[in-house]
Amino acid sequence: MNLSSNAKLTKLQDHTTAGTTAVASDEVDMQGFEGVLFLTSFGTAAADNTVNAAQSSVSGGTFVDLEGTSVASGTSDEDVWLDIFRPIDRYVRLEAARGTSSTLESIWAVQYGPGKMKVSNVTSGTIIGELHESPAEGTA
Repeated sequence: MNLSSNAKLTKLQDHTTAGTTAVASDEVDMQGFEGVLFLTSFGTAAADNTVNAAQSSVSGGTFVDLEGTSVASGTSDEDVWLDIFRPIDRYVRLEAARGTSSTLESIWAVQYGPGKMKVSNVTSGTIIGELHESPAEGTA
């Protein structure tokens, strides 16, 4: 089993300029998936730069924070990830709080456990790649 056919990669938010305003990513629809791993990076590590997950039962609805999901970048780590396994509601997003002025890099979602479907990870203008099974040595 390979990862690229069993996980959906989605860029939810582009890089932001430096600031202290909160950033909420686009939502991911969890129908047909077991969980989602969010990845992002702060330009400046600070204990008050945090991410958390929020969920909603309807697309574009009111999102409510998920208890205990706040992760601080700390004072030396800029990269953060958050894994939400079997969320209760269908739609989930990542929210970033920037207490210290910082950029926020792109926010990515890796949805996994796709039930019965094979996943395609080619989205024009966002991400492209290929799967190679047991490739021989030679010119790339």
